[in-house]
This record gives sequence, structure tokens and C-alpha cells, in this order.
Amino acid sequence: MLEELREDLEDAFEEFIDSFFVEGPEQLDQIESAIANGDAASLNHAAHSLKSSSAYVGVVKLAEILYELEKLGKEGSTEGASPLAEAARAELEKARPVLRKFVAGE
Repeated sequence: MLEELREDLEDAFEEFIDSFFVEGPEQLDQIESAIANGDAASLNHAAHSLKSSSAYVGVVKLAEILYELEKLGKEGSTEGASPLAEAARAELEKARPVLRKFVAGE
């Protein structure tokens, strides 16, 4: 998957990955804020957005967690979302060195 993305984006691949690691934490902040405020609609929106980009770069476990958060938001709830948000942040951090190595060609 990542190899295809690298081929498709060519020179923009590294910039795309960099953007993922800038925007990902920001979107997780939005998810956490939505949870703290009990705002299911915002949770749905932020989780959906990050889920899509996570799946696109092949961070499947993160995308799966975000799917669960998105589902909660669609159902109008934020109950039980905090542990999922924590798990999502941990998965994003686990993905960082793996994607960096891939970008570097290692």
C-alpha cells in the first residue's frame, strides 16, 4: 500500500507523510475536545477525517480505532470514547518511526 502511495505521489510522498504527522495530532486534539465537551457530531467528523488518512497511509490499527470513535459519534454518544482516543494517540505514535523509516527508504 505505501509503495503504491509513494509511486502515485512521487516527490510529494514525504510531504504527505509529514502532513499526516502534523494534522494527525491536531485531529486527535479535536477528538479529545469533542469527547470532553460531549459533542458527538464533532467526534464523528474528526474521527472520520483522521480514519480516512490513516487508512490511506496504511496505519490500519489506528483506522480501526478511529472507526469505533466515528461510530460512537454517529450514534450520538461520546460515552466510552476516552480510552479509544488514548489508544488512537498511542497507535499514531507507534506508526511514526515505521513510516519515517519507509520514507527514508530503510
